[in-house]
Amino acid sequence: FVHGDECLIQAEMKNAEQKMLQYLKKTKIVDIAHKQST
Repeated sequence: FVHGDECLIQAEMKNAEQKMLQYLKKTKIVDIAHKQST
């Protein structure tokens, strides 16, 4: 493993994690809004 590659992979993982968290937050907000509207 080249050090640069490792950093890149870690950055990608962090990026994916951020996207996942944002997605979960969005779906949670949508879910809450849906529950309140019914």
